[in-house]
Amino acid sequence: MKVLVVEDEQLVRELLCFYLQRAGHEPVEATSAPEAIAQFRLHEGSIRLVLCDYSLPAGESGATVVATLRRLNAQTSFVLMSGYPLDALALPPEVRRGVVLLQKPFMAEDLMSIVRAAVQAKGLSAAA
Repeated sequence: MKVLVVEDEQLVRELLCFYLQRAGHEPVEATSAPEAIAQFRLHEGSIRLVLCDYSLPAGESGATVVATLRRLNAQTSFVLMSGYPLDALALPPEVRRGVVLLQKPFMAEDLMSIVRAAVQAKGLSAAA
């Protein structure tokens, strides 16, 4: 399954991609909101899941990325990651609906469990 990983911290992004590859997924990397949107469009229709950091560079928000990408493909599953307490995130209801939240730091097992849950919530196959 193709997974868009939106994370500005290189070490975190590389680790996420490593875990996803090890589990048989195909990660696509982005470091910012504009890059995430460009990659999503480049891989039109083939990205099944987006793992996105809540805080991105230049004041960008993962919530904005989710809202934009959801308009492009409503069938995509979304996971927002944050080091902030999850109940403190200012997520508009239209973004919060259907988004899985993942608290940083997390273990590889937690990540893979969340990936499975996000995909199953949309009724998609992880092999697709």
